[in-house]
Amino acid sequence: MKMYSPLARSYGRISLPYRNNPVRYWKRKIPKQMARIQESRMRIDSIKTRTYLTEINFIDGQALTPSSFGETDTLTGVWKPKKYTGTYGTNGFYLNFSDNSNNTATTIGKDYSGNGNNWTPNNISVTSGVTYDSMIDVPTLYADGGNGRGNYAVLASNAPGIGTISAANLQYTSGTTTVYSALSTISVDSGKWYWEVTATAVNGTNFYPFIGAYRGIPNTLTGAVRPGADTGINGFSLRQDGTFRVDGTNTQTISSFTTNDVLGIALDLTNLEVKFYKNGTLVLTQTGLTAGTYTPADSEYNGSSVAYNFGQRPFSYTPPTGFKALNTQNLPAGTITTSGSFTGNASTDGPFVYLNGVPTAMTINGNAVTFGTHADKTANGFKVRSSSSSYNASGSNTYSITTTGAKFKYANAQGNP
Repeated sequence: MKMYSPLARSYGRISLPYRNNPVRYWKRKIPKQMARIQESRMRIDSIKTRTYLTEINFIDGQALTPSSFGETDTLTGVWKPKKYTGTYGTNGFYLNFSDNSNNTATTIGKDYSGNGNNWTPNNISVTSGVTYDSMIDVPTLYADGGNGRGNYAVLASNAPGIGTISAANLQYTSGTTTVYSALSTISVDSGKWYWEVTATAVNGTNFYPFIGAYRGIPNTLTGAVRPGADTGINGFSLRQDGTFRVDGTNTQTISSFTTNDVLGIALDLTNLEVKFYKNGTLVLTQTGLTAGTYTPADSEYNGSSVAYNFGQRPFSYTPPTGFKALNTQNLPAGTITTSGSFTGNASTDGPFVYLNGVPTAMTINGNAVTFGTHADKTANGFKVRSSSSSYNASGSNTYSITTTGAKFKYANAQGNP
C-alpha cells in the first residue's frame, strides 16, 4: 500500500501481509485494526499516525496515481485534494465522516461509495465533552453562521517548558516534579474570543492548574510560565484555589474549581476585560487589562491536567454574544511583520519567528537567507535552521523581510526554497 501526503505526495509505503490476496487482508484484518481511532491515532496493526482523518477512499482492484485524488493549485503551486470520481470496486469504500449525529455504522461510519461497506466505530465519541472526536478543524476558510470554519487553535508542541500533549494536541498533562506550561498556537491582540478548559485532574495541595492567557510574544519565552502569576510573566490566570492574578498581582479570589469543572474564558480585547464562567455560570469579571498580544495558556504541576476546546468540538456552554472561536476564519487578516529581532540559540533547531505571513525573500543579520538551508519558510513566519552565528548567534539577532507572500489567514502550507 502507498500513502500520499499533500506536501510530499509520496509519503511512504506500508507492507501488508497476504501479498497475493490483499482482499483477504482487508476483509480479515483491517476491519479489526484500521478503525481504532483513539486520541486521534489511526492504527493499522503496529502503524500509528497522530492525525485527523477527514476522508478515506479505498479503491479495490485498481492501482491509481496521485492525480486521481489531488492536483496542483494553479495560483499557489501547492498540491491539494480533489474529489475522487472513479469507481471503488467490490470491497472499496469512501468514508467522509460527515454524519456525526451518532457513532454508528450508518452515521459516522457510513460508506458513501455506494457499496454499503459501512464501518462500525470503535472508541469514537460524539458525546459532548473532552472525549468528543468529530472535529470541524479544516484548512479551508468559510463562514458557517456559527463558529466559522478553518484551522482551530491547539496546544503548541514546541512551546518551552511543555509537558505531555495528547488527543490531537488538546489535552495536557504535567510531570511530577517540575512546573510545566502549555500555550495555544493562535494569539490575538484584538476582538472578542471564547474558549473552554476542563480540569481533568487537579493538584489541590499546590493549587494547580493555573488557567488563563499569557500577554507578550510567545517566541520570546525560554521556559515554563504561570501566566500572570509570576513577576515579569504578564497576563492573567485563575489558580485552582480561586486566586486570580493579573500581571503578577492578586486582584480577587473566588471559589475553587475541581476535577471535571469546565471553565469558559471570554476575553474581550475591545474593552480590555476578561470573564470566567464555571460550568456555564459567570464567576469572575476582571476589567482594566493591558492591551497587547494574548495567548491562551495554563500551568500544571505534579499530575494536574486539562483539556482544551477552542471550538473544534461543540462548546459545553453557549459563548456570550459576540464572542468568537479561535480559528483562522475568525482572525483578522492583519499585516505581515517585515523586520524585528529574535533570541538565537546557535542550533540547527533554531527559534520560530511569527510574522503573520509568508516570507519569500529575507536577510538575517544582514545576510541573505536561502530557504531550506538557513531557515524554513512557513505560512506564518520562519524557523531558523542554521547554527552559524551569521544567522543564529546566541543572543540577539535581527531580520528583515524584503518580499512577502500571502498573509497567514490566506496562506497555504509552504515548502522550501
